[in-house]
Amino acid sequence: MAQTKRQSTSGAAKTSKPSQPPKPDPRPTVHIRITPDEKTIGKDIADQTQQTDGAIFAESISYGLFIVLIKAGPDVNGLYVGRWTAKELAQLVRRKFGNELIDFQFENGELPSFLRDYLKTLKTLAEERPSGAQLTPGSQSLQPGDLTEEDAMVFSSSTDADGVKQSLGSMGFGMLGLNHTG
Repeated sequence: MAQTKRQSTSGAAKTSKPSQPPKPDPRPTVHIRITPDEKTIGKDIADQTQQTDGAIFAESISYGLFIVLIKAGPDVNGLYVGRWTAKELAQLVRRKFGNELIDFQFENGELPSFLRDYLKTLKTLAEERPSGAQLTPGSQSLQPGDLTEEDAMVFSSSTDADGVKQSLGSMGFGMLGLNHTG
C-alpha cells in the first residue's frame, strides 16, 4: 500500500485576528551607570543568592534611594520628598535596614564609637548594680554625674540590672551577653 498525503481542505479561508500591540511594562526602565567592579559585585551577589542581576540591582536602588534622600535633606516644608518628617524617615530607615546594619557592625566589632561607649557603660552599670538597685536621678546610691537625664530615662522602666538586660535584649541588643553577677 502506498502512503498518501492528506491535505486538509477546510473550504473556508483562514482569517487572522488583528494583532494587538503588547502591553507596556509598568516598571520603569533604569539604565544604571556602574563601575566594572560594582557590576562584578552585583553578579557575584546574584550568583551567591541565586537571583538575577536585575533583582540585585533593583534592591540596591531601593535601599540606596533612602541614603540619597537622607543626604538630600528636607524640602522647604521640612519634609523629605513631601512625605516624611525627619523622625518618620528615621523610623522607616531603621525598620528597612538600620537594625541589620547595626547588628552587622556589632557582630564584627565596628560600632560607631558613641554607640560602643554607650553600650559599654550600660553593660558596666548592669553588671555592677545589685539586683533591685534603683537607677534614678537623686538616688542615694548614685553620685552626681553618674547618670545623665537620658540615662535615667533609659532605666526608668526597668530599674534593676536584670530589667535593663531584658530591656536591651528586647531592643535587639541581646548579643551583649549581660550576665548579672550580683
